[in-house]
Amino acid sequence: MAQLTGARELEKVLRQMPRKVGVSVLQSALRQGANIVKKEAIARAPMADKVYLSPKVVFKKKKYGHLKDNIKVTATRHRGGAAQMTIHNGKAFWGMFLEFGTSKMSARPWLTPAFETTHQQALDKIGDALGKQIEKAASILAGPYVKMSKAFKRKLA
Repeated sequence: MAQLTGARELEKVLRQMPRKVGVSVLQSALRQGANIVKKEAIARAPMADKVYLSPKVVFKKKKYGHLKDNIKVTATRHRGGAAQMTIHNGKAFWGMFLEFGTSKMSARPWLTPAFETTHQQALDKIGDALGKQIEKAASILAGPYVKMSKAFKRKLA
């Protein structure tokens, strides 16, 4: 099972920041983690010139593009400042048919295996990015106070 250590401490620091800054930091870190899974999903996505859903229905790649070209990461906001990234198949609606199968076609999973192989890497990236982004945001927010405190410390010494 994947774990992210220090999450409670990071959450406390995020809650002390202005809401917009905290949400921005969180979304940036989540996007970096989601992009790792997205990259693996693109590598695993089935590729064909045409997608056959049934003998009568054929979708040409010209109209919708390949599944690989449609995999996207989208940010979703929730009440209370929670953030979420969703990895989805965009206009390539047949991606879910390939992932889960249909009554006439067996499943050819591509997103689930991508997540299962990269979720720990994604969590590690999210943790690292959160730490760096929080540090950067805190130094920007503290700006003039940090300079003042350094000058004050010199006077005291």
